[in-house]
Amino acid sequence: PAWFLKMNPKGLVPVLKHNERVVVESDDILKYVDEAVGTPGGLSQGQGASVETWFEILARLRASGKERVLGYGSASSLKAALLEVEGAIQGPYLKGEHFSLADIAAAPFFQRMMTEQDKLGLRKDLHPKIFAWWALVRERPSFARTVVEPWWWWW
Repeated sequence: PAWFLKMNPKGLVPVLKHNERVVVESDDILKYVDEAVGTPGGLSQGQGASVETWFEILARLRASGKERVLGYGSASSLKAALLEVEGAIQGPYLKGEHFSLADIAAAPFFQRMMTEQDKLGLRKDLHPKIFAWWALVRERPSFARTVVEPWWWWW
């Protein structure tokens, strides 16, 4: 619709309109909400890798995973991206001891990946930190309430 294109000329979702500010792109929306609501920066602070570093790691993983599922990506590219995630995990959560924006950004993608873990080469013996992290995240009430079964779409 015209009203939506006026707000976001690319015509893509997601889009957040808060007061008069329009924010597009998932990662930018997460960062905006973290700064604008509650304790400013509360979910982006903490030990371990920065949220920006995690957003970059996750972007590489999303790209290689999408390519693999759609049939034109290489297994080796996805394997390398998964090993990068595995090696970067700092604690029970991605950035360390506390749930952060990195976990929020990663959770929906891993929900998709876990439905196709055999096809994608995601294995508990190769990726124990990912599986331990996933067990914590999927049990969080804030995440569990958002999952719709069956997960009928991929990308």
